[in-house]
Amino acid sequence: MLELHLQEHIRFDDARPMVHALVDSGHCRLLLVCLKAGQALKDHRSASQVIAQCLQGEGLFYGDGVPMEIKQGSVVVLEPGHFHRMEGRTDCVILVTLSPHPAREGYPRDQIDRLIPRFRDRS
Repeated sequence: MLELHLQEHIRFDDARPMVHALVDSGHCRLLLVCLKAGQALKDHRSASQVIAQCLQGEGLFYGDGVPMEIKQGSVVVLEPGHFHRMEGRTDCVILVTLSPHPAREGYPRDQIDRLIPRFRDRS
């Protein structure tokens, strides 16, 4: 079991969007995306299903070029293989789960079920 306090991992940068890898396993990758108002991630796609939950702020989630407004409490689920991007209308924090992990095929068999923290302890 692993406990995360997401507020401790929220970091913004005036120069660029911040993407923080939190946890990896063969089953999923958990990311925290922090966008200042007006910042955007470039269009990209993943072999994984993308589950994006807006934790604070407001933004847009584009799936294959189609925009969907997201705000605190919104969840967007996108099928694997589709282009997507995110942009912040206000300072925005989005928790993203990629499932299965995008590199699952190359994941070491003995680590598929292991939760691997990807953050540094800030205490």
